[in-house]
Amino acid sequence: MTRQPRHSHMPLAAALAGVLASPVAAPASAREAKELAAGWHRLAIEVDGRERWFRAFVPRRSMQGAPVVLLLHGGGRSMDKLFSKRAGAARAWPELAGRERFLLLAPNGVNSWTGAGEGRTQNWSDRRGGSNDASFLLKLLGWAHATFGTDAGRVYVTGASNGGTMTYRMLMEHPEVFAAGAAFVANLTRAGEAVSGPSADWR
Repeated sequence: MTRQPRHSHMPLAAALAGVLASPVAAPASAREAKELAAGWHRLAIEVDGRERWFRAFVPRRSMQGAPVVLLLHGGGRSMDKLFSKRAGAARAWPELAGRERFLLLAPNGVNSWTGAGEGRTQNWSDRRGGSNDASFLLKLLGWAHATFGTDAGRVYVTGASNGGTMTYRMLMEHPEVFAAGAAFVANLTRAGEAVSGPSADWR
């Protein structure tokens, strides 16, 4: 089930480039899909007993067969900061989504100190942390396919910094899900660096 807070439509930010994924979540109800009209939506899904938040920009009512772009924020940032007045080029994504007709998903990482999935100072588990971020992103993509009928063969992931490293993680661990991806100002981390994480060696 997804949860929708009182204010589901966020103001339209200004717009840039990308698109994504493969079904992994339980199908959303027809009623839920109907409620997601064109525009911004702020939603949450439950993953391993934890509420995980994301923003979805739906450029038009019908997204049947459309590609998906998963846009990952940098470390210490959030799904909201991506589109703030000082966000720079990232604010161009909604405009691009409207022009190219793709579903834009901007998920939120987890606060490293509190473990909260909602907030403005979030991080991704890029192999250095133990949160269920990969499961969250896969479930989010499954939700998108079930809700909108998007194209599972045209799923794309992109991010910068910590979001770029999480992009690498998703491409390396789940290559079958993504058609392509792009990471910016990001390096691969070594398994177990900084804090405990998955045991596989990335080198």
